[in-house]
Amino acid sequence: MDALRQRGFWWQTAGETRNYVYAGAVLEREINERLTLGAELFGNSPKERNGRSDVAFNIGGSLKLDGHINLLFTGGRDIVGDTHATAYVGLQVLTK
Repeated sequence: MDALRQRGFWWQTAGETRNYVYAGAVLEREINERLTLGAELFGNSPKERNGRSDVAFNIGGSLKLDGHINLLFTGGRDIVGDTHATAYVGLQVLTK
């Protein structure tokens, strides 16, 4: 099982926005040579003045369709902040 972490800082210049910090962590597991599944938890400090922090999660994966094409998929929602659900499906084309 692989664990990845991300963190960073966004510098905002628009009038009603503010600089903010974001961080997240991913747990990923290769199920077999074609399928990888993972879960991600991430969040950020408030992006706007008088705003609130956000925390969300995603569960998804990657399925190798052939040597150069992967099907990517994920779904998740906010836990703290706006309660939006998100999902996507995409194709990844590898050139090497």
